[in-house]
Amino acid sequence: MSIYRFKIRLSKDRNTGEWRLAVEEENLHPKPFMCEAESKTLIILGSPIYRERMDSGIIAGEILKRGMDRSFVSEIDGSFLFILYDRATGIFSIASDRFASIPVYYFFDETEFVASVNYADIWRELCKKRDFAINQEAFYEFIYLQRLLGDKTYDSRTKYLNSASILTFSMQTGSLDVVRYWRPDFQKRKGTPTETSRMLADLTRKAILRRTSDGKRYGLLLSGGLDSRLVLAALDKRVECITLGPYKNNEYLVAKALADAKKYPHSFIKRKEGHYASILEEAVFLGGGMNMYIHAHFLDFDEEFRAKADVLFHGHGFDYMFQGKYLPYETVKILNKKTYLKKRIPIEKDVTSKFLSKISYRLKSVDPLSLVTHKEKERMRGSLVASAAKVVEGGNDCANDPHDLWEYLVMHNLSRHYTFLNLCSMRTAVEERTAAFDNELFDFYLSLPPESRLNKKIFTDAIKLLSEDFYRIKSANTNFNIYDSDLMLTAKLSANKILRQLGLSASLPPSQADRSWPVKADIIKQSGKIMAIVRALTDSEALNTLGFFDMDAIKRYLGRHLAGKADHSDLILTLVTIDTFIKNSSKKDMAYVVCAKNQ
Repeated sequence: MSIYRFKIRLSKDRNTGEWRLAVEEENLHPKPFMCEAESKTLIILGSPIYRERMDSGIIAGEILKRGMDRSFVSEIDGSFLFILYDRATGIFSIASDRFASIPVYYFFDETEFVASVNYADIWRELCKKRDFAINQEAFYEFIYLQRLLGDKTYDSRTKYLNSASILTFSMQTGSLDVVRYWRPDFQKRKGTPTETSRMLADLTRKAILRRTSDGKRYGLLLSGGLDSRLVLAALDKRVECITLGPYKNNEYLVAKALADAKKYPHSFIKRKEGHYASILEEAVFLGGGMNMYIHAHFLDFDEEFRAKADVLFHGHGFDYMFQGKYLPYETVKILNKKTYLKKRIPIEKDVTSKFLSKISYRLKSVDPLSLVTHKEKERMRGSLVASAAKVVEGGNDCANDPHDLWEYLVMHNLSRHYTFLNLCSMRTAVEERTAAFDNELFDFYLSLPPESRLNKKIFTDAIKLLSEDFYRIKSANTNFNIYDSDLMLTAKLSANKILRQLGLSASLPPSQADRSWPVKADIIKQSGKIMAIVRALTDSEALNTLGFFDMDAIKRYLGRHLAGKADHSDLILTLVTIDTFIKNSSKKDMAYVVCAKNQ
């Protein structure tokens, strides 16, 4: 199993006062593009697109000539991180794309600047330096939201570089400045549902054309749902379709039907038993302890992926952009039973409190504040509210409608999304390209009113425009037609339940065994290694030394879960992630990490 690393360091010689640049790189896909001209050194990570083509050489020439020009950088599409070192001016700069799709973390002082795509590398280095304090509030925020907001990290010195930003570090003054070169435009477009679907289909096709302009071997991680189906429908180049699972289940069969309909090759990769136990330490490192580790679904498939493709596509992003996955809505209940029907939740002026109380990926199995000691409850609650409010305030320059500010909270810094570790785990084996991370597609998503995305109709109609065959193949998510409305799905489920009660044949929704990913509770229950770690959490030194946990409350929740009285899997796997992250710090530095919380 290979984990990628990239770290860059500027350090000032104490004797001569000269600055030196050092780069550490391991297992990056694609390899960094590096070039020099006169006094400048340029490093390009990722696969940037300029004038519809992937060509780092042309982009490099422009940057070496113009410097980190905001107007030029704003023209670049795709996934990238530009790093420019100008020895003549003493200026070092980094530019992120508008999705921050390659996360970078940094700290600095008058004699040193260090940046890395791996936060865990930064954390371990600072543990050895012993000149930082633990950010307790960030750990609580991760527990509450499964992600961090803004540019904070787990320590007081390190920051995350926000999306669409240019960082400038002056070696002469030791000062640092960060500016945004692009801002979202939430102005809503007018158009019929048919026009909207047609534009989605056209823009997806163009996004993929741009990302297949360099003649590599392309693969697609294909499920039986909708997101990767749209990507497959929009592809005009032959790709190797790949489906992962515990066995050739319903998800695989639907994916195979899709690949067969397009006459593309389709491969199955079996996920080994104990997969989620075997990847624990590497997954925690890869996510910097800031993503629940089990989202590294694609870790440890290096040989299998490389045998099939140089580049992997997938469907990430299309659900929250164009299917309204995180819109403020509630599922309607009939006779106290959940249905597929949705109703929007009105958002008043206080977007922050509504977001924190309603966003679907928050921790819901327990009250997060019940995990906190009594004396720390108010501080943790206040810090979380202030953190979300700061993001909202940062979006006021481009959005003033409450729904747009909600959307801004969801989409700012997409590499901090709670499932982004999916993409990071692909990158350990091959190059990963996200079709949804396209400038035109992103602008289009921002222009859509929320009501047009509350159901999946514009999405399924886009699939129909691209492929009638795909439109007729059932969804592995429901085992019903992809074009069934929420009302129709609810009616079909109710009718089938009645038929089963009468002993008659009826379609069943897929069980978890028929899906791509296991139930979180099963990951815990079926692994002796994970179960042992879970049991040890009750006396975890790592959790206890963070200084704000009510360890008695944690013991109660673990006890209820292990006794089968409640399902606290989300909480438990989050705690396993944090516990492992801290334990994986250099052992000799753990004593300092324990004390640093009080600085």
